[in-house]
Amino acid sequence: MMVKIDNTGAVLSTWPQNYGDLSLGSSSRDQGGHNVIEVQSGGTYYYLSTGVHHPGQMHCFNANQHDVYDLKISATGSNQWSSGCDLDDGLNYGGSKNDEGYCAVQTCDGGYLVAADETSNGGVYDVTCNNGFNTSDAWLLKLSSSGTEQWDESLGDAGDDEAHSIKKCPDGSYIFAGEIWSATYLEDFYVVKFELSAACAPPNNLNAAAGTYCETLSWNMDPCVPRYVLQYRKSGGSWNTVDPATSPYVVYNTVAGSTTYNWRVISYCSPNNGTATNGPSNFTLAYCSGTPSCASCVRLGATDSASYDDNLLTAYPNPSDGNFEISLQLPQELNTEAKIEILDQAGKVVQAFNELMDGGLINKDISGVNLPSGFYWVKVSINSVAYLTKLIIEK
Repeated sequence: MMVKIDNTGAVLSTWPQNYGDLSLGSSSRDQGGHNVIEVQSGGTYYYLSTGVHHPGQMHCFNANQHDVYDLKISATGSNQWSSGCDLDDGLNYGGSKNDEGYCAVQTCDGGYLVAADETSNGGVYDVTCNNGFNTSDAWLLKLSSSGTEQWDESLGDAGDDEAHSIKKCPDGSYIFAGEIWSATYLEDFYVVKFELSAACAPPNNLNAAAGTYCETLSWNMDPCVPRYVLQYRKSGGSWNTVDPATSPYVVYNTVAGSTTYNWRVISYCSPNNGTATNGPSNFTLAYCSGTPSCASCVRLGATDSASYDDNLLTAYPNPSDGNFEISLQLPQELNTEAKIEILDQAGKVVQAFNELMDGGLINKDISGVNLPSGFYWVKVSINSVAYLTKLIIEK
């Protein structure tokens, strides 16, 4: 059963709605959801539930065993995936013994990672392996956007091991937590951090806007990419690295005489797996010595560093209808002016504010931001350091 409530706790008129297997009545089928998340596909929002399907005697794998059960529905509650096995709604995954799902997270390719446990024999149906005999393993299940299993991984020892929760980290890696039984049959916490090996989508729409003393480098910032690295250098020299970098980024020449530069941008969807795109052309800059002739060459980002620590800068609620609050707490007790910017996916500033930081803290209500629905960045710059977080506007 899925229930949708408003912000006062009242159930919306078209809910609750029931899903699962209704073919033989309630006495023959049990389904349940342990976790529900909001997911996005093609600019549309959906809900994904993960839980358990207890199929009974007519199950297509084996009688009276549990399966992982995943259900994807629209915002109005309509089923999005074709029925699996003997289900009317949603899809089930598993093998010949008890398997159960607890939590899921969306991946950058539009698919999903499901945290579960499996007791099924390795090599049977959806389960590739099992590390024990009649014991459970923590089970990672990778699904496509349509719910098709793409791969699975069993982790653990000879005892009973389970994965109960999974989260995506700000650097693009993943972490799951659960429990593990050691060889001495004592139960411990079980935490694993990992990253996917699939290559990240390369940066696109790279552009260098012509300038005499400074060059504005830009590229499309994909909301699925948590980190970009910009590198530029004098032709034949060593790379100057900006890590992480946001678009647009302004470079100006600090070397006497005209200098030719080349550049590239690297996207990282996981900490150690980057995909680079070279700038479409080299650019040449004259020396900017601070004279009036180059005073208009503003250093918009040349000294910025950036932090993706979601624990420092937050936007709430998120998604937002254009009215939200940002909060930033720094360990240093600074009393200085901060620059707040909202950037679109291409890195273009679409809104900007100034706010005084009080003792290292900013709490600012931002109301009436007249922007279309979509993905944005919130950037707060303080003393040449920039803090970033993601914002979704949904109207």
